[in-house]
Amino acid sequence: MTSARPLSRRAQFSGRQPISELMRLALARPELISLAAGFVDQATLPVEATRLASQDLLADELRARHALQYGTNAGYVPLREAVLERFIAI
Repeated sequence: MTSARPLSRRAQFSGRQPISELMRLALARPELISLAAGFVDQATLPVEATRLASQDLLADELRARHALQYGTNAGYVPLREAVLERFIAI
């Protein structure tokens, strides 16, 4: 049996990430809604709407390839432009 080793010396000095502990605590108490850990109420997740949107998107091979490719950190330009137009209109 091999023991797990850090990838670098620097990794040996790093502690546990605070978000990891918050997520562990949130999962341990499912009756609570933790806004810190980024979990949402599973009963309200739009499963069917997401399934239909995914099927529609993946049905077109060209659109599917674009959708499955990583983009820039700034995000999808047409979506950013649509959000900007929406806020300008307000």
